[in-house]
Amino acid sequence: KKIIFRVEGYLKLGLGHIYNCLTLAFSMMEHDVLLVISKNSGEGIEKIKASNLPYRIIESDAEIDALINEFKPDIWVNDCLDTDEKYMRHLKSMIPRVISIEDLGSGIKEADAVINALYDDVQQTNVYSGWEYVCLRDEFQIESPNIFNQEVRKVLIMFGGTDPANLNKTLYEIILKIIDKYKNIKFEFITGLGYKNKENGVVTREEKNIFVYPDVPRVTKYMRKADLAITSQGRTIFELAAMRIPSIVLSQNEREQTHFFAQMENGFLNLGVGAKVDSVLIENTLEWLVSTAIVRKNMYEIMGKYDLRKGLKRVKNIILGEDYE
Repeated sequence: KKIIFRVEGYLKLGLGHIYNCLTLAFSMMEHDVLLVISKNSGEGIEKIKASNLPYRIIESDAEIDALINEFKPDIWVNDCLDTDEKYMRHLKSMIPRVISIEDLGSGIKEADAVINALYDDVQQTNVYSGWEYVCLRDEFQIESPNIFNQEVRKVLIMFGGTDPANLNKTLYEIILKIIDKYKNIKFEFITGLGYKNKENGVVTREEKNIFVYPDVPRVTKYMRKADLAITSQGRTIFELAAMRIPSIVLSQNEREQTHFFAQMENGFLNLGVGAKVDSVLIENTLEWLVSTAIVRKNMYEIMGKYDLRKGLKRVKNIILGEDYE
């Protein structure tokens, strides 16, 4: 089949949609796939170029009709957040099957299927919600979960591809201030393609046991043996759950705060919207989890209840209109 993935990824939006579509596109290499992205998504374009998948950059959605007439897709997949009914009806008039991902807009009524892994409150027969529809990247499909340690030796800090709220800098400054309490702990910052490390002063300080790794090719290399993580509330939470790493969550914005999975009942300690959280609360939460192994063990065991690795196959089959388990 011929499949178009319409996706965006830039500083304010983040790169989660880009990573999700790349994962899906790589899983469908037996089909003819094309990624379509607007020229305003500079960071997303850079990531797509590096994937070596076929792509097209458009000036605006006014070019979509010509693109459809040229490529003649059997399936169109939106991964650009909310759609409206007019846009979706237009796509449906030209393409046999139209799918939307992470969509809470009015256009979902017109879609053949909507896949909302991050949301769990849309009650509609064509909407597939919840963790069962998470698409883990290949490295998480094959990597074994971490072994639990009573003592915290490594803390991972990661806030996505662009970190629009600059939570990396917030945590970096907090850790520098309290680092003397944690002489035996290594703090590792994993920053994304769109984050400006040097401009923000988030740089490696070996003498403080703080290490910064920008745009790493395989994040599981750093997740392995991590005993605790501090993260935002995007798709990274599912990757941390797959690796069974107890985590403190600070969301980038109000919409991200609605992503339901990052709660204590699933192994996450959610402090709310990062820009609104007092630094003392972050310091105290970190100290509490570092010193309370029984709580971390409980979080670790809860994460083991979720088989997140089957989600990619489910989503692939929904997109193709095939039966799935």
